[in-house]
Amino acid sequence: MKLRCAGVLILIAVVLALPLKAREKTPLESVWTSVPIQIDGQLNEWPEKALQLNKDFEVRYAFKNDANFLYCVFVFDNLRYLSSLEQSGMTFWINPEKEHRTYGFRFYQKQLSADQLIELMEKNGTILTEQKKAEFKLKPRYLIYACDVLDKKGNILPRQPGTANSTYRAARLQKQMILEYIIPLALLTDPNQKPALDPGQPFHLGFEWGGMTEEMRKQMAANVGADNVRANSRAADMTTGGEESGVLREGGLAPSASLADGMRRMPKKYDFWIALKLAEKK
Repeated sequence: MKLRCAGVLILIAVVLALPLKAREKTPLESVWTSVPIQIDGQLNEWPEKALQLNKDFEVRYAFKNDANFLYCVFVFDNLRYLSSLEQSGMTFWINPEKEHRTYGFRFYQKQLSADQLIELMEKNGTILTEQKKAEFKLKPRYLIYACDVLDKKGNILPRQPGTANSTYRAARLQKQMILEYIIPLALLTDPNQKPALDPGQPFHLGFEWGGMTEEMRKQMAANVGADNVRANSRAADMTTGGEESGVLREGGLAPSASLADGMRRMPKKYDFWIALKLAEKK
């Protein structure tokens, strides 16, 4: 028995003595593509066998890259794990050294007026004629697939001049949600980010979605306030003098019940990390 215990202790000591990198998860390798991926929310360019599975959230994913872009696809096979993704968007967090935020990319849908869209397109270098601007103004609102570059606290960083767009597309099927992303490698290897990423080495990539957006929090607070006013009004109507004064009868709503109910219905936030290595040209 003592010998067996001694053997176990020796094994543990050997494992702990291994270099840290040897004990890290094996990096997933991106696949080199010589043809740019069409970002359309479809799986035509993603073989089934290439998709990796995260069992916790029943989501499959895969990566490809060329010399200029990193491409990614997500397939949610259980829609309950989408949470509020369509409102919160999906954020990719990047760190060359560990599973911890340094900077990231938040992909989300955003509504713009015609003037805002024109301003954004011209800021990104698109030359628009007056006739084209007039055509855009025929429609009051536009839905775009936006991407913000974030610092580790979630603050939006200024866009690098001349950098290609990051964007995505989503397709919702009856029992699946497919999301397809594109990120310029120039953003991944930005030398202004500390620590800088070495494209030849594996790096950590985190994915975060769901939870409450700022707009959702404001709406929840407004709803709770309105419910509390109605509850207090009903309480006043339903109480009588004497011993029952101030008692909320059956059917009334305690002011705190609305908040508690809202807390129970709050969408969950999900996240997980992987190690990824970019493919080299073959």
